Amino acid sequence: MKKGFTLVEIVVVLGIFGILMIVATDFFISTLQNSNRASIQAEVRQNSQKIMQDMVSEIRQANSYTVMPSG
Repeated sequence: MKKGFTLVEIVVVLGIFGILMIVATDFFISTLQNSNRASIQAEVRQNSQKIMQDMVSEIRQANSYTVMPSG
């Protein structure tokens, strides 16, 4: 009785392994893109909150001015 694998068995295993690697790579890339998108959205949200806080602070610290109509 011979020990080992036939060429057909090796080709089938390599084909299955290749398909699994493609699926895993696609999943990994998709996960990275979603993570990147989420971090960018969080950064935009933080920046907009900071801008709003700065605007509120500037408005509260503003002096009262009266604008006289011209004419």
